[in-house]
Amino acid sequence: MSEQGLPEGPGQRWLAGLDKDLRVAPAAQPKTPVEKLQHGLDQIQKSIRQQQMMTEQTLQGSLSQAATQAVTTQKLDQILDLAAQLVTMAQQGTEALRTNLPQARAVLDQLDTQIGNQRAQLEMEVSQSLQQAVSSMAQAQHAMFASQEFSRLALVLKQGEQAVKDLESPSLM
Repeated sequence: MSEQGLPEGPGQRWLAGLDKDLRVAPAAQPKTPVEKLQHGLDQIQKSIRQQQMMTEQTLQGSLSQAATQAVTTQKLDQILDLAAQLVTMAQQGTEALRTNLPQARAVLDQLDTQIGNQRAQLEMEVSQSLQQAVSSMAQAQHAMFASQEFSRLALVLKQGEQAVKDLESPSLM
């Protein structure tokens, strides 16, 4: 469990790592307005880079899933084609079907194989989908922590704005 009482997860670890990255030792705390501004901008850049990496990982997962779905569509088209061949044979009547019985059996065997393969693929997809559901929950948690981080960055930005105002102040010139 985290300090906030939340279950430990990728988002929590990311936030903890980011907090560790962004902390400055007390002796190195920025003192001048320029140092404060630079420090704040460094924090913003680090956080944005982290967000960018997480977004790219999510995109890669989506592209992989789309490629898998394209292959599945092709396999389903093959199954439909085999079924259509059987329908055509059956529509030609009993005598024509008897004449083409070896061909009909071959198509039935192919159809059986394709359906068996598709069933196995779908069972694997069920398992992957459950894993993705867990991953989606972790992504939602990450998004929640990222939202908190951007709220914190908004405060850092305000401090940077104050540092710029301090530079404009006649008392510092």
